[in-house]
Amino acid sequence: TLALIGDLRFRQRMSVVMTITFLRERYGLDLAAGSIINLTSRTAKMLKAEQNILVMKIRRSKIVQIDETGFYVNGRRVWLWIFTTDKDVLIAIRESRGSRIPKAILGCGYRGTVISDCYSAYELLKKQLPKANFQKCWAHMLREAKYCADENEEGKFAFVTNPIHKFY
Repeated sequence: TLALIGDLRFRQRMSVVMTITFLRERYGLDLAAGSIINLTSRTAKMLKAEQNILVMKIRRSKIVQIDETGFYVNGRRVWLWIFTTDKDVLIAIRESRGSRIPKAILGCGYRGTVISDCYSAYELLKKQLPKANFQKCWAHMLREAKYCADENEEGKFAFVTNPIHKFY
């Protein structure tokens, strides 16, 4: 039941009322809104230990790719942060798009390489994590190169004759 409620609420993006209706109609479960919220909270607490293990794996990784995207929950803007390594993925939903979010996940002593887009929070992160290396995402760099190439004649010729842009 905990897993189903979590799936309905977060993967299927059902409201509490829709979740109550679904569970009543499909499974004959008659739950109050407070029960749905309580069960969701209990699930989060149960998964906290696993989340901490995943954060420690991210902190020990040699390379982590970070990105963020915004969306709305009940009219409030939130940010989905994603941290990926060669083996692990951590997703964190926060009310901030600031550099303190990746700093909190990576920790103050992160020594690996951070791959990111050109968002300004990553420039601040560079100052906060002096032992880390930073690399811009190739897709973003190639898009920027194409834009620059489109803006001048010399660049247009160089970009068209180089086949690497066809991969992006």
